[in-house]
Amino acid sequence: MKIRFLVLLSLLISLVPAAPSLAAGDRYALIIGNAKYPDADAPLKEPINDARDVADELKRDGFSVEIGENLTGDGMRRAFEKLYGKIKPGSVALVFFSGFGIQSARQSYMLPVDAQIWTESDVRRDGFSLETVLGELNTRGAGVKIALVDASRRNPFERRFRSFSAGLTPVIAPNGTLVVYSAALASVVSDAGGEHSLFVQELLKEIRVPDLMAEDGRQEPVALHEDCDIQHQPSPILDTHNACAIIYGCGGDGGWGAGRASTFEETAYALFALRVMDESEKTTGRRRIAQVVARALEWMLARHAAHALPKTPLWIGKELYCPARVVRVAELAGLWLALHWGRRVLTEGAGAAP
Repeated sequence: MKIRFLVLLSLLISLVPAAPSLAAGDRYALIIGNAKYPDADAPLKEPINDARDVADELKRDGFSVEIGENLTGDGMRRAFEKLYGKIKPGSVALVFFSGFGIQSARQSYMLPVDAQIWTESDVRRDGFSLETVLGELNTRGAGVKIALVDASRRNPFERRFRSFSAGLTPVIAPNGTLVVYSAALASVVSDAGGEHSLFVQELLKEIRVPDLMAEDGRQEPVALHEDCDIQHQPSPILDTHNACAIIYGCGGDGGWGAGRASTFEETAYALFALRVMDESEKTTGRRRIAQVVARALEWMLARHAAHALPKTPLWIGKELYCPARVVRVAELAGLWLALHWGRRVLTEGAGAAP
């Protein structure tokens, strides 16, 4: 199932008119285009032009727009504070960012042009968390919060502390929030090399369609021109959304976890589910699954030695509430699956059968 880009107008048309008390001045937008990163080989061609075009279109749609180009960390901080200060209860707040972005600790960060990033902790120091921005807008009373993020690019920073490009990650956002990325979660795209990105070209086309109706009201990050390539055969218990959710749930480190950190146990459970789903996938879907399995294998091997049964035996009553041995069996089974499947992927290439 291909995900069609219908999301922006679902809010601008459906949600905003539902609150007739909102005047044009109650729609606020912050547009940021960062192109001149000193650490990049050359300035990005698209962000400045894209930011200006999006700003012009939003002004025509009644937004009060602030635009910033090639903002430093201090500049982005001031721009966000200015936006926060304008928000009134029930306002519509929109943030557009084009530039470099990185995920860290299961959050997506927008990077200023003067970011000095050599380690993962530098991302959290110099970057601006999308979750934090949306949370602050919600705290200030914004009724509708929209984030359009064109930052899933291969960047010059990530290779300094990772062996792969992790893209961006799902956002834990408050109600009334819509997040749109320019690529599938945990994926990156290359710039088209032109004056405008494909993301913004299609975005502007959709904004200008007057009768566009929302087909999907989920509050999930949606990719514009790339989905997770999962196309399941009909099944009563498995569907496209489930497979995508598992793949997108893979963290930047290669593991899975319900919180900010991946756990051995949850990574094993994710691998079990992907093993079942792989059997009903077409070639493209199996290739995508195989890619995350190979990353999971690396993560599990790096942490296997640190995971062992407790040295102090648990008394039987405690064992019922803390089934360490049962969990450990699941972890070892997941590691066994990853070893056989993941190594075959590394040897034969993505798409190898389990």
